[in-house]
Amino acid sequence: MARAVASEIIKAQEIKPSKPKKALDLGENRLLSLDMSNASTYFKVPRDTIGQRTRKISQQSQDKLVSKAIDSYEIFKSIALETYHRLNRDFNLDDLVPIYRIRRDIGDRIKRQDFNLWLLQMQADDIFQLQGGSVSDGDPQKIEDSITTELSNRQGKW
Repeated sequence: MARAVASEIIKAQEIKPSKPKKALDLGENRLLSLDMSNASTYFKVPRDTIGQRTRKISQQSQDKLVSKAIDSYEIFKSIALETYHRLNRDFNLDDLVPIYRIRRDIGDRIKRQDFNLWLLQMQADDIFQLQGGSVSDGDPQKIEDSITTELSNRQGKW
């Protein structure tokens, strides 16, 4: 597809391509094998500079998720803590896991209102401390998936 697009651009601009006389150094081959976490550390950019892709799930998978609905604070507490620790470990988040990542990971297994209420309850129970702040790139979807409190009007990290 990229070649087809490039060919059309060359044709439209009436460019006559020529073979380069000098080869360019492509740089370090090891950079090609970096995962997102290591690449963001290497280039000193936020880990979510390029958003994580969302995958479509089958109806069968959706049915399984619905059957595993989170319908109590105790179940939520257990799943939220496991999700926090896994995301922190897998993405090397230095104990500052954005709330939107936890919400997205848990997904449709919980009502938005329950997620917000129970996450704030976990803070009230001194299980963890929410930290006020804002989403680094200002992405409206990330902001929507965070929690905004009446006191801070900010999105936070856990």
